Amino acid sequence: MICFLAKICILGLNECLKSNHMQEVLNFLSELKVNNNKEWFDQNRSRYEENRKKILFLTELVIPK
Repeated sequence: MICFLAKICILGLNECLKSNHMQEVLNFLSELKVNNNKEWFDQNRSRYEENRKKILFLTELVIPK
């Protein structure tokens, strides 16, 4: 997560949206779409948590509190 934050600081938001981190989020969401069931989700809960943190962080950058 720190590497992701550092990239945002160094490269800016636009570059981070194109980065591997966002690709990981999109891959997870694509897999979730195909495997939308509790068993798959339970097996991938850690991926969900990690990707959720990335999206929440980006959301806070774009929509400050």
